[in-house]
Amino acid sequence: MQLITNYVNQVLQHHQQLPRAQVAQAPHPGGVTLPVYEQFRRIKPSSFQGGTDPLIVEGWIKELEHVFRLLTCTDQQRVECAIFMMKGEAAHWWEMTDHIHNTQANPIRWNRFKEIFFEKYFPYSMRQAKEIEFINLV
Repeated sequence: MQLITNYVNQVLQHHQQLPRAQVAQAPHPGGVTLPVYEQFRRIKPSSFQGGTDPLIVEGWIKELEHVFRLLTCTDQQRVECAIFMMKGEAAHWWEMTDHIHNTQANPIRWNRFKEIFFEKYFPYSMRQAKEIEFINLV
């Protein structure tokens, strides 16, 4: 199990070290560059309603990260865009959680947002159970 965890961490570290794609910001008619939020909205990423299906939970974060790389978003923009895409139960949960973790003096960063998000929707105990299930398949 530790081997899998180490491997996943190595892959994630390697992925973070890859150069980010620099994509020109989409010009708006009239030569005005659209704000990141408008570009993000036009891509139409999936919303997240809640639930604990690990494929949906991880898939949603991966989809957002792909969009963020294309748009070269700041940490704050990433968090704000992700929150914008939370609907229903997930949006309600974040409203209750936001005031604890996100203050004007200490705004939440993207990696911390993901930690909090995964603690709620794909907790460590569930990840361990999935790792054991995977090991038993092999």
